[in-house]
Amino acid sequence: MISEKEAIETFLNMIPNWFDYGSEVTTNFVTCGETTTYIKAYRPTPELESIRDFASAELKGLIETTSSFSNSTAKRIIQEAVAIQWLTNIEEKIDWKKLIEFNDEMHGRTYENDSIAINLLFNLEDGTPASFDVTDSSFHKLIDPLGKDQSVFFVVNGKVEFIGYEYVRVDDIGESYRYKFYPEFLHSYQQYKLTKDWHWSFHRTTRGDLIICDSSGLRASYRKGNWYLYDPSHLKNMLTGLLGSFSHKSYRIGCNLYEILFDLSYKRHGALLVFTNNASFTENVSNQESIIGSEHADEIRKGIGESFNDFRFDLENTQRIYKRKFLEMSSMDGAIIFGDNRVYGFGSMIRTADGLSAAGARTTAALSARRHDAFPVKVSSDGEITMFHPSTGKKIEFM
Repeated sequence: MISEKEAIETFLNMIPNWFDYGSEVTTNFVTCGETTTYIKAYRPTPELESIRDFASAELKGLIETTSSFSNSTAKRIIQEAVAIQWLTNIEEKIDWKKLIEFNDEMHGRTYENDSIAINLLFNLEDGTPASFDVTDSSFHKLIDPLGKDQSVFFVVNGKVEFIGYEYVRVDDIGESYRYKFYPEFLHSYQQYKLTKDWHWSFHRTTRGDLIICDSSGLRASYRKGNWYLYDPSHLKNMLTGLLGSFSHKSYRIGCNLYEILFDLSYKRHGALLVFTNNASFTENVSNQESIIGSEHADEIRKGIGESFNDFRFDLENTQRIYKRKFLEMSSMDGAIIFGDNRVYGFGSMIRTADGLSAAGARTTAALSARRHDAFPVKVSSDGEITMFHPSTGKKIEFM
């Protein structure tokens, strides 16, 4: 049977916003039976406080309910219960339990050996005519092949009943030059929802990832067997707070970094981003040919570096981040090193700091960058995002 401590850890691991924030903290706690875990959270929002209260009230009962199951099954049930409550607290007109069961069923199905993908947009206006239940298994043979295209979607009501079958034209949406709290590939859907005054969408990708968004951005995801819950503005503020000691423009940096990280995560390519406004940090790079302004810079760095002469990561208008080029450089072996208004280098190998124990190459480089007074963020090839608290060194992980 899962222990009280494990149940609390299972709950806390779902929410990236809660960690030791150093001196600027609001102390609260989660209880389960006789066990209490204190959380130091950055300015918790009412939504986060509500799900914390739900965990304190329900975890003990969930342990008893799952006592005859394996620990892994118990953890999955706890996560699912918390995810359903989180989403219901935000929007009670949608049958989230039915949708999660629908997603679970899709895990076991393929169409011509490909995973099932689907996009659902919710029209919650009362009285809108609807017909069949999209989740009904008798319709799977027809529904499964119709949702794979990234531009095609089903319009459904809160009971997941069919309203329409439509597609969104990327050309009709256009680029966005403001920071966004969702991965880039969902931009056309987010913009389309605004034109219809719809708020919610449900996306299952061909990789088997589940992403649930409202009009503010990413709200929940299910990846690699785990649920993650997001309060977009709070998570942005968390990044802003972490970056505070590295830039007086940390608000804009945090907002822009949010989107970049989720794009890299869903791209499924490992990356190491190192933020610093201290040009001397580049002295900690072993391959000086990777530093754009170095006398040793190779020809390709010199050439590509010229296209970033007016780079700005500290503006609300994101046009001068050159995001697609930035993402490609981030995906190279080594680190991309950048600051408020400069890309210092890419494909850079960080010298290992003294006293570090053996770890993976990217993790060692990230820890070394932190030791050298920079702000590193590591994205694994599986999509996990890891950063380190500047003061405490505590690892912060989310997807």
